[in-house]
Amino acid sequence: TVERVLSDRRVIELRTAAGALTNVYVPQDSPETVDNEFKRLRSGDFVRLQGIFLGENRFELTRVVKQPD
Repeated sequence: TVERVLSDRRVIELRTAAGALTNVYVPQDSPETVDNEFKRLRSGDFVRLQGIFLGENRFELTRVVKQPD
């Protein structure tokens, strides 16, 4: 679940099903499709994301796999 979208920092804060908070970073050089999906995300959205593991509770977004209707 999307907790917060920090557009100015290009960060999505997600709450996992287990209750952990995870930060997902959106690189500046992301493809336009990823940028567009990022801009559409809102708090409370249920999403499935694909990314690169950067460390404990930190990922870099590469693709939004599932966006809410």
